[in-house]
Amino acid sequence: MLIAFLVEMGYEGFEETDVGIDAYIASAQYDEKAIENMLSVLGSPSISFEKRMLPTINWNAEWERNYPSVFIDHFCQIIPPFRSPRPNFSYTLMIEPKMSFGTGHHETTRLMIQQMQKIDLLAKNVLDMGCGTGVLSILAKKMGAKTVTGIDIDPWSYENAMENIQLNQVDHIDIVQGNTAQIPSQSFDVILANINRNVLLEDMSSYVQHLANEGTLLLSGFYEADEAQLSQKAQSLNLIVHRQLSEHRWVAVCYHKYN
Repeated sequence: MLIAFLVEMGYEGFEETDVGIDAYIASAQYDEKAIENMLSVLGSPSISFEKRMLPTINWNAEWERNYPSVFIDHFCQIIPPFRSPRPNFSYTLMIEPKMSFGTGHHETTRLMIQQMQKIDLLAKNVLDMGCGTGVLSILAKKMGAKTVTGIDIDPWSYENAMENIQLNQVDHIDIVQGNTAQIPSQSFDVILANINRNVLLEDMSSYVQHLANEGTLLLSGFYEADEAQLSQKAQSLNLIVHRQLSEHRWVAVCYHKYN
């Protein structure tokens, strides 16, 4: 009830604490008399308040200052445009952090990159399903892939991936908005899919249809408890588990296709 009253008075941010509520409002809008009137309406003598002026802060600069880069061994670093790269990394990916998945801060993105580290992508044709920011597509191209196709159903991801491709100055990456229906009618040497268990189970057969014989399928976006179900599906499609990595119960599995 208290928060509802404060919202009507123009307060925009709230944080519940052990002793009450912190409520935030621009100083120009602060009206102490309105607070006193509200408390009298509520009729609770146990409610008291105190005010505190906060310094003016450039929140965008503060966010940038605290935004962490991601470092995966000495193989790959993922940095935002407002950070400088560290030396001695094989690959540097510059990713604009927006609303798309794939900034490197989630375990599954890091696991996919660790799996890619062990694969020879030179002159390979690569498909990246659920490409998000385009981070894996960009890495694949920097690792020497001949062509890369990234597909994502989300329009935000499509725009963000295109932006990040320009940011990293890579070419021969084709980003498409859509789902498995938009997979080109060709075979791919490597297919990447970091999505979620249900989508992977539903779409795995489509991936395999476009995977070259002796090709590699990298999957992540699911927990260790889901691995057996996914591998059972993979086995029915003539895929063999080659390597599995995990972090905090998240898993990335590398499959090979044999006819």
